[in-house]
Amino acid sequence: MRKIIARTVLAASLLGVMPAAAQAQLTAVPNQASAALGECLVGKSSGEDRMLVARWMGTSLVMSPAMKDIASVDAAKKDEIDRAMARLFTRLMTVECKAEMAVLVKNRDAMGIEAASGRLGEMAMRELLQDPAAMQALIAYARYVDPAAMQKLAE
Repeated sequence: MRKIIARTVLAASLLGVMPAAAQAQLTAVPNQASAALGECLVGKSSGEDRMLVARWMGTSLVMSPAMKDIASVDAAKKDEIDRAMARLFTRLMTVECKAEMAVLVKNRDAMGIEAASGRLGEMAMRELLQDPAAMQALIAYARYVDPAAMQKLAE
């Protein structure tokens, strides 16, 4: 079960940084049970829950050594967010979506659980990017793209 949880966490984390095409492949629902869990996770989570998921993903990514020169997270704040995420994960998987989760656990369908959890991560990121400031920050790099190089693609 720990492996399933770890893989679910990884899948959800990756959704925040992967291109949309790659996300579509990762979150493609492999079966009906996985689809049911994904729908349940999204349907039973609140906007506040999904913002917690986005904050957890963000603080987790910041912990990478590759990020330490641009951002940091206080260890106590990271622990607080991890604890809140654990409570949310436990509530969603063992109470709100217990029946849907049980089917996948009984079938040892880690990929199905990953795909379903990825739906929640995807929704969290979509909601986060509805903030105009977040969207502007995400696309800010575009002002540095070489238009001449891009124009060559059309030739």
